[in-house]
Amino acid sequence: MKANLLLAYRQMAFPVGIITTTCKKDIGILKEGSFRGSTVSSFRVLDLEGNFYFTYNKSRIMVSALENSCAMHFLHQGQEDLALKFAVSRLTCEEQFEGLNITMKHGLPILSHYHSLLLCKIEKAVEHGSGVVYLGKIFHAEEKETKPLLYIHNGIVGALNI
Repeated sequence: MKANLLLAYRQMAFPVGIITTTCKKDIGILKEGSFRGSTVSSFRVLDLEGNFYFTYNKSRIMVSALENSCAMHFLHQGQEDLALKFAVSRLTCEEQFEGLNITMKHGLPILSHYHSLLLCKIEKAVEHGSGVVYLGKIFHAEEKETKPLLYIHNGIVGALNI
C-alpha cells in the first residue's frame, strides 16, 4: 500500500471502500450474472504478499453474493454520496449500479472512479459469531492520484492531513 494509506491506518482512520462482485448463481433475489456491491470499512491488507481480510454481518445480502473473487474500490474524497448509496441494503442490484459507468475486469464490475482498486481472490470464509470473516489474496492493485475517503470513529470524513 502507498505511504498515505499506511499513514491513515496509523491515525486510526480507514479508507472507505465499495466491494463489488458478480453473482455466480441464483441465490434468492440475486440472479446469476447480476452485480452486487456494498460499502465496507473493515477491509485490511495484512502484509506485502497481498494477504487480506474483511468482515460482514451474516444478515447482509452481500454475504450470499461473495464466492471466489471481488473488487475492492477505495473511494476518493468527494464520493461520500456513492459510499452512502452502497451502504443502503434496501436497494436492488440494478438500483445500486444505476447511473454508474462500469467496466469489467477479470469478470468483476469495476467502478470508473476510485482512489485505489484491489482485485482479490477469496480463499476462505469463516463464520464467527454474527459475522463472516473473508480471507484471501490480492492479485491486482492500482492507485490514482487522489485523496482517499476515510472512516474515523463511526463516521465518514472527506479530509485528513495525509
